[in-house]
Amino acid sequence: MALIDQVRRPDTTPPPPPPPTDPPPSTDCEITGSYCEKLTGKIEYIPRKLDALAEHCEQLGRDRSEIVVTKLMMEEAEADLDAIATVKGWNDDAKDLARRILIFGDADTVGERIAGAVAMGLDGITVDLPVNGHKLDRIELLGRIALEALG
Repeated sequence: MALIDQVRRPDTTPPPPPPPTDPPPSTDCEITGSYCEKLTGKIEYIPRKLDALAEHCEQLGRDRSEIVVTKLMMEEAEADLDAIATVKGWNDDAKDLARRILIFGDADTVGERIAGAVAMGLDGITVDLPVNGHKLDRIELLGRIALEALG
């Protein structure tokens, strides 16, 4: 087959199925318990994943504490979210979606969310500042909030 035929011919291979939004904990925790040193996932799934991971580690004779469990969290101040929404032309639905994904609000709210995440059994968190990560005062404020939340 000539190269031009390959370029013109549409790909008839069906796309792969989308990945599950929450794989069963036995699947990813079994793999993690066997091969990995880190586990992460949606915050609401962490407690049951930790339970499943502990079971798999026990079956394998592996020390669960060898696996670091972390979570990437994104934080944004309400004023900064409103500012970026204005620049991007986001409607209320887009802003509501961002609020569901991000930790946003005042310092107490952000601190409570960070402390709550760690209380679930996480070994650490990484906080991303998608809108204001270039503002040194915001980075300093988040650092103070996180240090206080983590005790």
